[in-house]
Amino acid sequence: MSAPIVNDYKKQFIFRRLLETYSGGLRIYFTSSVPLFVYFIQIAMFAFIPCSCGIFLHLVNRDIIKMVPAALANGCTTILYSLFIQILAFFLQKQKLPKDFEQVESFGDEESYEFDSVFGPKTWHFLIPPKKLLGCLFIHSLSNVLKSTFTFLGLVTTSVGIWPLIVGSPPEIAVFHQLPYDLQNFSRPCHMLTCIIINGISRRTSRIGIP
Repeated sequence: MSAPIVNDYKKQFIFRRLLETYSGGLRIYFTSSVPLFVYFIQIAMFAFIPCSCGIFLHLVNRDIIKMVPAALANGCTTILYSLFIQILAFFLQKQKLPKDFEQVESFGDEESYEFDSVFGPKTWHFLIPPKKLLGCLFIHSLSNVLKSTFTFLGLVTTSVGIWPLIVGSPPEIAVFHQLPYDLQNFSRPCHMLTCIIINGISRRTSRIGIP
């Protein structure tokens, strides 16, 4: 009898990690029962990003506002939104925690995570992991202004790229330990910015007739 390459537990683990990777860090798949508000809060917070981009895209398509002001306004809106989320999470996480919480969080499994309430500190430690440096709160939010794209695929890509800046990057299986400065959160936005720069250069050179 041949042994399977991936057992049932690893299948669930891989599927959960793939969902987190392709959604930018949304944790919406659990093998155990979790409160419904865990799903609703994450989806509601994530939905703001494509909705905001879609509103400015609609304004550009209706010639109500130009593309550059729309991109800047969208970036500023995202900065304010991410700052609001980070500040809200910061104060909610400062609530009194049980003495054994840190030990449970460090050695426990994701599937045995305990949620307390909608605005409880345990819930928001799970939804918005605390930043290692308080300065990253502003830096991560400020970097959002660099993104702008105006297609359906661009909305999805932008949302997936911005979400790790607000919440945190999905866990990398091959990483031995996380960097102390949260630099991995800039990986996706930097890739997106590189593509935008290359696209902008190609459009500009084609307009002025450079082969």
